[in-house]
This record gives sequence, structure tokens and C-alpha cells, in this order.
Amino acid sequence: MRDRLVFCVGLYRSASTWVFNVCREIYARQGTPFSSLYADDPRPALLESVAAADVCVVKSHIPDEAFQLIMAAYDPPAIVSIRDPRDCVASLMTQFGVAFEPALEMVEKSAGAMAAMPLMRGALVLKYESPGWRGAEGVLRIAGALNARISRGDAEEIAEKLSVGAVEAFLQQLDEAQYFDRSAAASGQFHKETHFHPNHVGDGRTGKFKAILTRCQERLTVAATQGFCRRFGYDIPLPPVDFGENVLFADSGRVYLSNGFSAPERWGVWTLGFKCEISLPLPRKAERVIVHIRCLYGPAFRHGEPGRVASIFINDALAMEIAQNPDTPERDVLTLRCETGEVDRLRITFTFDQILTAIDIGLNDSDDRPVGMGLCAVRVEADD
Repeated sequence: MRDRLVFCVGLYRSASTWVFNVCREIYARQGTPFSSLYADDPRPALLESVAAADVCVVKSHIPDEAFQLIMAAYDPPAIVSIRDPRDCVASLMTQFGVAFEPALEMVEKSAGAMAAMPLMRGALVLKYESPGWRGAEGVLRIAGALNARISRGDAEEIAEKLSVGAVEAFLQQLDEAQYFDRSAAASGQFHKETHFHPNHVGDGRTGKFKAILTRCQERLTVAATQGFCRRFGYDIPLPPVDFGENVLFADSGRVYLSNGFSAPERWGVWTLGFKCEISLPLPRKAERVIVHIRCLYGPAFRHGEPGRVASIFINDALAMEIAQNPDTPERDVLTLRCETGEVDRLRITFTFDQILTAIDIGLNDSDDRPVGMGLCAVRVEADD
């Protein structure tokens, strides 16, 4: 029985439009009546498209739970295009003029949905960074995933029709025909059948984010797409923390939080439970460092039992102990000096002997989080 739905799911700027059009061209070569559209959920237009043809090709960047259920239950053909999320954000900025914040939001939503979606038996995953697949060989791989038979000659013709030069010429023709509104954003308009946007064709470079994103923007992108990167095998090293840099945990610094923390708030994060850890890659090896931690003290420091409340370790060596004191200030800056022994990474571990909640001290009757300390920022200085 022929599949009625085909999903082309991809991150923004991962060649998902190329994949979408390859599927359309394959069915056209076969003479198979098909429809095609963009959808992130089973909206009425999708139902109409499915009813109107033998097969419906669906392009999606943010497949919702209903689409994910369809994929899991019926295992339709799915071609998934992936790319380093940092390059996706950078490409949205350079090709479509999207500012960093909305570009990150787009990629974060897409990455989250793709991390959650099922990958069934017939799914074909195409990695942007892998060489050669946006040519005849890639067309043949996609045809195989669709259970469609086309000749190598057909594959070469499809690849040529969707080559960089051919698509640029096609978009030039559309522009000359005033198909697009030159005064409107490129990301908000596209060709009805092919879904190509104005200025759609990029340079295809891998690692372009290095020249586009700031260090802070790179960190934010990595933090926002960690689930996607784990799911699809992108082992992205964390950007190092420069000596003297003030890293804010409410912002890009959250990428260095390993475990045991609350969701970021506008000022920073709370530690949760009796142990948590920060991992900070350094720009170079250092024998000695000074670490400054701007923090808030949790309830146990003022209202707990006499004795030790918290211990802080750097690379497993005890750096500081903090005891209960009813006069403990609300805020503080902790300065830790330590011998690190020629390492290029700091692992800062917090352990707590006492934990109290806001409910325990009568501050309110709803916040039962086991908070230890609030971490606002960290700064590392080389002491060598």
C-alpha cells in the first residue's frame, strides 16, 4: 500500500527546502499525483491536501505532538535534515536578516521538536556537514527512503534542477517578475510551490557561526539546543570562559551548569538539592586560579542549625566551607584561590549539609524547592 504522507523535517537552514523539492521532483518523474505544503500540525489544509492526491509531501520545522503521534503510529517515510544549530542561527541572520534573538528562538523551537520526535525504521537522516548528499547520490538516497524507483539519469537531472546555480537563476526570474516584495522581510515570503525564499541560497559553509556569532550568542545557542545535539550526535564543545570575563548564569552562563540547578531567573539560578556542579572550560592551562562567585544565600545559612551548611570544591579539592550564621548577608561575593595543577577546565562542586525551603522558614506557603545558594555570576582569573 502506498504511503499517503511523507514528512520532510529539518532545522531552519539545514537544506530542508532542497529535500522537500527533491521529494516533489521524484513523484513528478514517476507520474504520481502529489500535493505538497508546509505544516507543523494536522491543520485543515493538510487534510485537504491528503485528500487531493495520492501522496502529500509535508515540510515541517516544528512538528507538534500530533505529527509525532502520526510518525510513531504509522511510520510514514521521513527525511530528516540536520545541521549544527550554531550555523543555522548564523545563516538565518546572514541570509534573511533575522536578528539574533528571533533567529535563536526559531532554531530553539525547531531543535526542541526534533529532539522529541520519534525516528522510525524508515527515517533517513541527512547531515548538512556530510559531503556529497546534495547531489545525485542524495537524490537516490531520498528515492530509496520513499520506496520510489528512478534512474541515475533522473537523479542527475533533479540534482541539476535544484543546484545552487539553477535555484539562484529561478529566484532571479521571480524577482524580475516582482513575485516577491523587496520591501518585506525575506523570511516571511516564499514561492508557493517550491517554498524557496528570496535570497534563499547561502554559501553552504560549515562553521560560519565563528564569524557571525559572539561568544555569548554561541553559548546561548548551545544551551538552547543541547537535547537536539545529543539526539543527533553533535558533540559541540562548550566555548571557553576567558580569564577576567564575567559570566552571567541568567544569560549564556547557564550552558556551564552540569546538574542540580533551577531554571534560570532574571538574576541567576538556584542550586537544588544537596549537590550541584559547574563545569568551566578555560582558554588555556593554568596552575593557579582565582574564582569569584557572586551569590545569594539560601534559607539554611541564616535559619539552619549551627555548623557547616555548604562546602565548595574545585576539581575535587576543598576550596571553602560556609557555616550557619544568623547575620549572614543576603548577597555576597566568594573569592576562592586554588592550585589547579595545569588544567584547562574547572569543575566547581557545591555540596550542602543543610537545606531549607521557603515553606520551612515561613517565607511563603507554596515554594517547596530545596534551594541552597543562588548563583548570579562567576569570574575566573589566572594567578600564574
